[in-house]
Amino acid sequence: MLPPLHLAFDESSTPHDIRVRMSAGGRLVGTIFFRCESTPLVMTADTLLCLGLTPALEVHAPLRVEGTVEASLIANAAAIQEMLCSWYPAYRPIPVTAEVGSQTYPEGRGTGLFFSGGVDSSYSLASEKNRLDALITMVDAKTPGQRGPGAQRLVDGLARAASTLRLEPIFVETNIRAMMQPFLGWIEFHGSAMAAIRHLLGDRFHTVLIASSGDETAWFEPWGSHPGLDPLLGTPDARIEHHGLVKRFDKVRTILTEPVLMDGLHVCNTDPKKNCGQCSKCRFVMACLSVLDATEEAPSFPRDREYTPFRFKIEDAAVRSEYVYLRERAAATGRHARLIADIDASIAACKLPEKRRSVVATADPGWRLRRLKHRARYWRASR
Repeated sequence: MLPPLHLAFDESSTPHDIRVRMSAGGRLVGTIFFRCESTPLVMTADTLLCLGLTPALEVHAPLRVEGTVEASLIANAAAIQEMLCSWYPAYRPIPVTAEVGSQTYPEGRGTGLFFSGGVDSSYSLASEKNRLDALITMVDAKTPGQRGPGAQRLVDGLARAASTLRLEPIFVETNIRAMMQPFLGWIEFHGSAMAAIRHLLGDRFHTVLIASSGDETAWFEPWGSHPGLDPLLGTPDARIEHHGLVKRFDKVRTILTEPVLMDGLHVCNTDPKKNCGQCSKCRFVMACLSVLDATEEAPSFPRDREYTPFRFKIEDAAVRSEYVYLRERAAATGRHARLIADIDASIAACKLPEKRRSVVATADPGWRLRRLKHRARYWRASR
């Protein structure tokens, strides 16, 4: 087992600028910052546990958290480890060291939603707007003020949606992705990062929603944000709700009821500033809009583009489920023969196991190599 991963709040932290020292053994690896101009943040060790547990499992190092962690979250840590070890068989449980106690919060806290402007969070906003008080977004920044590509689109889109729907906009600028990238992939970590920010906002929210990235098949796919994992990263008085296990076609249908969300809808995985109209994610949403006869209601996507044959990217059973459902909806219209043919060809070319995947194929050389690199970087950082 490698030297302990140690997380502690820096003494320079203020309510609007929280700093977390990350150490490997006794050596400082770096400082994670969280900046929020509008809303005070609270230094709770629950944040530190959420930040550290998955990375510590990835590099197989004990986790040491400085401060008092809510007793229920410490208890959940065992269940979280059991879940992650079942997904990633190369993982082994690690010891977690922290003081155990309880957190106190003010009365009258509200409900928030992590919002990115994509299909999943836009659906959660459209369907749950009447019980929401605020929208939260994580703004990626390497250093304070040095925001990543697409950050301004994200900020502007959230501000417009919040203003139109009369919700409070909350922007949390952080370098958490850059700090953890040497030791853990973002796919595995993004849910934990949102949970950490959720606890920083504990004095503002009793419940925070994280939008689901899949339908009911998401239960069977390992992912950093997961219907079984997210609630375990919360506590009874600082809840996390994994919301919206709904087909994306139906999500798009719901989003169409809110023009401000359609105006800013962004799904592209190749261009952080606009929808390219060519990648698999863009083509999927454009196909949904076409089947729904709603292409003209989506100004953020290219229009008047002639349909061309396309091979959709289907990597797991959850994604395949979305395309099977889209095909059903397209066939029900009696039109869209070319789209149906493309979906059929894409599904036929997709080689998935007969059983739904419940664990990651850790025998895969690429996965093993990535983990070895993460552990090697951590070991070097500890020297």
